[in-house]
Amino acid sequence: MFNSLNNKGTAYLGLVVSVLIAALLFYGSFYFFNNTNKNEDLADLDIGDNIVDTLNNAKDNIEEINQNIEAQNDKLAEADFIASELEKWHTLVREDDNFELKYPQGWYYTIKHKEAKDLGYELMIGFEPSSDVWEQNPPYSIELLVVQKDFNFSGEASFKEFEGHDKKYIIKTATENKEKYSPYRDQMIKTLKLIDN
Repeated sequence: MFNSLNNKGTAYLGLVVSVLIAALLFYGSFYFFNNTNKNEDLADLDIGDNIVDTLNNAKDNIEEINQNIEAQNDKLAEADFIASELEKWHTLVREDDNFELKYPQGWYYTIKHKEAKDLGYELMIGFEPSSDVWEQNPPYSIELLVVQKDFNFSGEASFKEFEGHDKKYIIKTATENKEKYSPYRDQMIKTLKLIDN
């Protein structure tokens, strides 16, 4: 008896589901034909193409965002590495010019007085990761420029000024080495400090 009731319940449930599906199909087709008559023909809407274009654009945007995130992570990792290496960096002390700063281990520097004066700087120090720096002429991989506070400098660089001091310190990278050496430049400017003679 229980099986017979269970079978009847299943049959009723199947009938109800069938009626609901039939009603949805009828209503859906009625709605579809009503709306296609009132609006543009669906074939002219290119809905499928629009969806595909939107999905492709979203995919391209996601790839670009991932590449940007990866590039930023690489820069942060490099900056973290450079900062952790600061203890090993050399210190350049310029008592006559009242400052000192650190520069990367294994790098060399040269002081260019004539070139500095020709360009309107008070001092130019070029830094290179090789001893060829002494035979080179500007621009250097990294340059420290000491100028008057009101000196206008255009270009990408790190700047530092001190209260009550009439000089501005500029550390810049050569254009072709900008990406490679800008983390060093940014760390070097942080180590720059005034000293008493």
